[in-house]
Amino acid sequence: MKKEAFTLLELIFVIVIIGILSAVAVNSFKPHYLRNDINFVLMKLEETRYKAIEYDKSRPSSDLNNTIGCIKIGDLSNTDSDKAYTFHSQLDSIEPSNLDTNSTLCFDTLGRVHKDDNKTRLDSLFTQNIILTYKYNKKETNLSIDYLSGNIRIF
Repeated sequence: MKKEAFTLLELIFVIVIIGILSAVAVNSFKPHYLRNDINFVLMKLEETRYKAIEYDKSRPSSDLNNTIGCIKIGDLSNTDSDKAYTFHSQLDSIEPSNLDTNSTLCFDTLGRVHKDDNKTRLDSLFTQNIILTYKYNKKETNLSIDYLSGNIRIF
């Protein structure tokens, strides 16, 4: 019985294939900071929106809390100091141009977005979508808040 062994050429070929596969695998394990940051901002906006949906500010009450359902644009990237997550990307631009990082976005019980710092009146509804653009390492991602429904999407 004769046993056949691998030739040196076959072994080198297998090592090259393993090297290519490992290079592809290592590349796929790089952190996706921009995607993670956008998801973090999305979750903060959704949390604020859902808190507003369950809290009706239109009924007068002595214990009315106008800050529920509102968040400053500059606070979207703030993380708690005791949490392990670190925000990496930067807020590059905000549309419409009359908004800045000190502007407050408020949601009403229908999930619509307002610009009136906690009063949520009909005349304070936005009339165009809000677009937040975040950048990290020359890549950018936009987050859009629909002015009619308050739905938030990433594009």
